[in-house]
Formats: sequence, structure tokens, C-alpha cells
Amino acid sequence: MHQATRNNDVEALRALLDSDPGLIEAADPRFHMRPLHWACASGGVEAAELLLDRGADCTIHDDNGDSPFMLACEHGRASVVSLLLARGVDPLGRDRHQRTTLMTAASGSRGKGADHVAVIRLLIEDGRVPVDARDGEGSTALLWACWLGNAERARVLLMEGGVDHTITDNDGLTPIEAAVAFRFPGGPTCVQLLEVGCC
Repeated sequence: MHQATRNNDVEALRALLDSDPGLIEAADPRFHMRPLHWACASGGVEAAELLLDRGADCTIHDDNGDSPFMLACEHGRASVVSLLLARGVDPLGRDRHQRTTLMTAASGSRGKGADHVAVIRLLIEDGRVPVDARDGEGSTALLWACWLGNAERARVLLMEGGVDHTITDNDGLTPIEAAVAFRFPGGPTCVQLLEVGCC
């Protein structure tokens, strides 16, 4: 079931659900991720659509406290995020570290097929996730993007999201200081964005 979902194998998935509808919420033994979690994390928009059509629960969290929508944002799965928003999924959830979906999109790892910038744009356009929300450490989406040197994500947050670049985390760290301190390749571009475009 989970392999079919990860592979976006809709025909196999449909056959499995036809034979046993209860598989729709079957948790894998390792991460307790349901099929919809896997579809959202892997970008299987067709598999996600089928699972939603069959009544998959969008609110269930895995062992890390992530909802399917949170995983789609974290992995930069813009098509899945768009589908879930169109289906009325609430984008306001937070993970166990109190990170919003916008923060996970700003900080998610670069992977094959990922488009975190598109996810950030979708969340900004949706308008429900506060762009300057803070997590348990006081960090914002912009701080996350700058820490990790995600310059294009920082640019969209600044130019399209209207984020407040003066917010500091609980230790008083600014986005510019974060970009400098962690020395990721995109850090200098983040600094330039903040110094030239916003300050």
C-alpha cells in the first residue's frame, strides 16, 4: 500500500483500496505515516487525489507531529499543496516545534521535483497562514530561509509576502545575522536582499 502510494501508482492503489477499503488509513510500522502522508511527501498528486476521494483523513499526524499538508509544504510539493487547498484543507497547523506550514516551506530540504518557492507563493496567496508567525524558538519563516541560505525563498517572503525583516528570534538573532552566521551558499544573497531591498 505504502509503496504504491510513494510511487504514485494509482492503478495499484485503486486495486488495493477496492479489495480492502480499510487500508486507506493503514500506518506503516516505522514512521506511522498513512498513505496520504506518503503521497503528500513524495508529490504523488494523483495518489493524493484518489485517497482524498476515498475519504482519507487529512488531520492525522505522523510520529513527528506532521500532517499530510505539512509534509507537502516541507518537501516542496506545490501541486499537492494546491490540490489540498482546493479541497479545503486547513493550512494553519503547526508541527511539534510549533513551526507553521510557511516555515516548513521556507526551510524544507531541496529534493528532486521540489518547488518550495511555489509552495510559499501558494500559502501567501491563500492568506490564512500568518507570514510573521513565530515558532517555539521565536523564529519566523524569513529567519528559517536566511539561516539555511534559501535566497529565492527569502526573496518571495520579502517581496511578495511583506514579512517583517526586523523580527528577531528568542536569542535576539536577526535574519541578516542568521544568514551570516550559518555560512550556507545562499547566505550572502540573503544578506544582500535584506540590506539593499528592505532596510
